[in-house]
Amino acid sequence: MALGLDPEIAEVLAPMAGAMADATPPAAGDIAARRLSVWIGRLLTGPNPVDSHHVRHPLLASKGS
Repeated sequence: MALGLDPEIAEVLAPMAGAMADATPPAAGDIAARRLSVWIGRLLTGPNPVDSHHVRHPLLASKGS
């Protein structure tokens, strides 16, 4: 099942998506700008349930730990 943005919200965000498509990516050392760029990109494209999953990692501990 694909999830999408509400049509009204998508309409408001469309100019931002166009501006980001034409923008130069942040420099490799600019971590804050790269994080913001990824965050905004995901906001504009909506959630992607295929990329997220739940994994259980059981841990074994010895007595007294």
